[in-house]
Amino acid sequence: MKAAEEAINAEERLNTHISLDSLTKVVSIMVTGRAGSGFMYSLLDSHPSILSTPDVLMMGYYHFWLEHGHLPTEELVESFIDYYAVMFDAHKPSKCARTGSRVGMFCGFDSLGEKRDQVLTADVKIFRKSISHYLPAGKAVTRRTFFLALHVAYADAIGHRVDNDPIIVFGLHISHAPSVKSLIEDFPAAQFLHMVREPVQTVGSVFKHYWQEGRRNPGLFQGCIQGRFLSGYPVWDGFHAQSCAVRLEDLHRRPREVLLALCGWLGIPWSPVLLKSTVNGLQWWNDKSTTQVSGFNEAILSQKFTSYLSRFDKVRLKVLFHYRFSSWGYFCNDSWLGRSRIVKILCVPFLMLPFKAEWLLLKHTTSSLRDIFRHIWWYIKTRRLMIKQILKAVWRLPDATVTSIFP
Repeated sequence: MKAAEEAINAEERLNTHISLDSLTKVVSIMVTGRAGSGFMYSLLDSHPSILSTPDVLMMGYYHFWLEHGHLPTEELVESFIDYYAVMFDAHKPSKCARTGSRVGMFCGFDSLGEKRDQVLTADVKIFRKSISHYLPAGKAVTRRTFFLALHVAYADAIGHRVDNDPIIVFGLHISHAPSVKSLIEDFPAAQFLHMVREPVQTVGSVFKHYWQEGRRNPGLFQGCIQGRFLSGYPVWDGFHAQSCAVRLEDLHRRPREVLLALCGWLGIPWSPVLLKSTVNGLQWWNDKSTTQVSGFNEAILSQKFTSYLSRFDKVRLKVLFHYRFSSWGYFCNDSWLGRSRIVKILCVPFLMLPFKAEWLLLKHTTSSLRDIFRHIWWYIKTRRLMIKQILKAVWRLPDATVTSIFP
């Protein structure tokens, strides 16, 4: 726990100076695919001007509210503690369907600290006592009030004392329309921090992640491609000005410059803790499905994913993604991809050829006609998506993207 070296009395509340009325600023971390959202959260984790809960654990908050929000305070608090048991002990399951029951261990929250022998925990007694201070006994509370109160209570429960007027960093991650709508209803001035990554690498990373999990759905590759065209897309009409994008590559290679710019955008002071990757104040080593490193490094960025994408595949994907991702400064060394519409048009026949990832999926199918037709159906759907995006690039049609925080 944060400040774990200090014994925290179960009756103590560190953040009595915080009133819910002062909590008006919420920033949601957004991502499509694997682009460093967890890493960004870990850098913001210990900042004295930030209230948060661990990374993805609460991404299903609005679904929880639909099921339990009608309950009186005492029952609501107990339901939250039970539903999100993983927030208080990473070994315990989560009842959030959007994260899965074993999310604590998948995220590496059971192997924290310098020796990777510490587990994410939070004091349930302190949480219960702290949140009850903000909520009326025996009555129902609003979704917004409970959201604010639980963040202050969780900071108390992990021993994290914040400065006056902190902001809340919330890991909503995916632009799930009902959840985004609910967040904006409660916090109309909410900001959205989008993590983006070089798209060819992201396709490889996402495919590898699901492949190693044992998923062989014939629509897997199509989902990897489609996700790239949703990356960095404004979550709601009119929220472009309240959004910014951070490139994962910049975060690893120029961390201080990027984080200084982010502090300016968030309106918080600089703190050296921003250069440390932690979860609840303990060193974090990445989630279990990727390279086990902590902090800024080239290991994540240098992955080749050759088991899933051939060199020819990567060239084709660069042509496909160039138009959308060049606005974030990607493919600067491949400017020929964007110079001529002819290049894109000539690429279309080559896009018809199966990709290595598609061959892998096909090899793991059964010989049943049903499965064969499923692969054909997804192949056609993937090509329709690719051709649509190529035509958008050829005709230079508008493609909304969030502005990068860093040039």
